[in-house]
Amino acid sequence: MRWLETGDSDHHITVVSFLEQVDTFASNLKQESFDQLLQSHVLPQVMTMWQEYVNHLRHNNGELSAFWMSYVEMVEGIVLSLLWESREGDWDLDLHSVRMMIPWCFAYDKVNYAQYLTPYFVQMTNFDQTNPEVQRAFKTGSFFPYSCPTTIPLVGSQ
Repeated sequence: MRWLETGDSDHHITVVSFLEQVDTFASNLKQESFDQLLQSHVLPQVMTMWQEYVNHLRHNNGELSAFWMSYVEMVEGIVLSLLWESREGDWDLDLHSVRMMIPWCFAYDKVNYAQYLTPYFVQMTNFDQTNPEVQRAFKTGSFFPYSCPTTIPLVGSQ
């Protein structure tokens, strides 16, 4: 945490205090401990400091840092949504995630994805006019070709 050591000493004390609280929580994983951590008076300060640091990485730390932060943003906001919707069978979230992914395809020069996702999105959002029965089925979770098992057997396990 070199970035913390070179900054304001009050910030250092705040973060160290919060990390001690996280340590306490990690050694006592109970709802009560978690609630105490969330009610910590230093949590809002740490969250603000974290947001400032992320903004620094996005805007003031060079092009490579900005690239990786945009990648993290895409993974957190879109890819995880795609995974979630596929497990939940949520058609509206699927369409939303696809719509959010299209600009990233252009930004990362993934021309084929951008080229094919755009008409796919348009066709899928027009199902209510072109094929309402299919849309109803998709909205009930029938669009996903298979269900994910809750457990995955290990190779060689009996």
